[in-house]
Amino acid sequence: MPTEPEIDAPLTLFLVGDLLITRPWSEEDDPAFLGLLRQLRAADVAIGNLETVIHEYRGHAQADSGGTYSAAPPQVARDLAWAGFKLVGHANNHAFDFGSTGVLETLAHARQAGLALAGSGEDLQRARAAALYRHAKGAVALVAAAATLVPYGRASHSRPDFPGRPGVNPLRVEGRPRVDITRRTAKLLGRLARAAGFSGRKLALSRFTVGPLEIRVGSSHRVLVRARLDEADLEGNLAAIRGAAASATVVVVSVHDHPQGRCLRAFARRAIEAGAKVVLAHGPHEVRGLEIYLGKPIFYCLGNFVFEPEYVERLPSDFYERHGLPADAPRQEREPIAALLASRPETWQGVGARLRFAASGLRELTLIPIDLGLGRPAGGRGRPRLADPDLGRRIIERMAHKSRRFGTEISYSAVDNAGLVKLG
Repeated sequence: MPTEPEIDAPLTLFLVGDLLITRPWSEEDDPAFLGLLRQLRAADVAIGNLETVIHEYRGHAQADSGGTYSAAPPQVARDLAWAGFKLVGHANNHAFDFGSTGVLETLAHARQAGLALAGSGEDLQRARAAALYRHAKGAVALVAAAATLVPYGRASHSRPDFPGRPGVNPLRVEGRPRVDITRRTAKLLGRLARAAGFSGRKLALSRFTVGPLEIRVGSSHRVLVRARLDEADLEGNLAAIRGAAASATVVVVSVHDHPQGRCLRAFARRAIEAGAKVVLAHGPHEVRGLEIYLGKPIFYCLGNFVFEPEYVERLPSDFYERHGLPADAPRQEREPIAALLASRPETWQGVGARLRFAASGLRELTLIPIDLGLGRPAGGRGRPRLADPDLGRRIIERMAHKSRRFGTEISYSAVDNAGLVKLG
């Protein structure tokens, strides 16, 4: 495990889940909204998962999106910085909704607003590299990867003689069964194939498929039938985490993963062993459990911080065709579709996590319940506010229940309307 730079003064982070933001909000004057932002701004560094494309429609909508087409005007980048965000992850299934051009536009608008963005980039090297925010109390690095993404949206390596493809930093999960064989076995199977009248050319390769099976030629025999992380993606991301940990005071790893199986938990633990001090998973759009591993938190999902898919102004013909809408359908006919996708109350709730680090490690972890306003009329829901005490208690108690399987104790404080996590 790498040596971690020491913290000279207490450093506070405020972490949130998915920022599916599509509208500017700096004119918002609701006291519960502004009260939440005061807590976010009081932290030294605020971080969230930017699950939209900030652009001006210079690129093309892809034939398939990450579920719906997400879009936000450039003002949103400035408003996120105004709200207090310093670092955002952009490795998720919506980052490539408008192709490489949308990725590059988002990067440009984020940089112009002063936001450091991780998880997408001009090529794989830059998409996988940590984004860094330097605070007087210490540097905070963010490495962001997506296990849930459109397969053609992943970035590719730049070569000396060929530029890489802009896109997302992948952490792919392999589902097909795999068989590892030795070169000696491959040669024997090749002779048998030729004796049976087949060419056996595949068996001369180091990697090939036979029906649903993936065959790899290596140094040993092994059969893998369970889901597993792509080895190149796994090692590449762990290397990025180790590199960030060598110079940053705190490394946060962001992972977008909808199904959240055993692969996510295994990766989260390996990320911490590689030097991460926090793992922030997201994607299910609901609050999930918290695990403390080696004294460091793994958030399996903090739910939504902003959820505004129904307010996207312009959508391509693919969206209308997919939902059986006429090409001239007015905007108000689209809104119930987005609302249907988010009909569960849990989608309209979230948690903000306030972490205080000292030289000895994580010293305090407080959970702030958030209400996105399921009961508000169309036009008013989707933006975050401090939850009232009744809803706040229910959100924290549900997260506490989901955290018990990891041995994590969370109590609700009526005085603070917050969750208190027992550490150590």
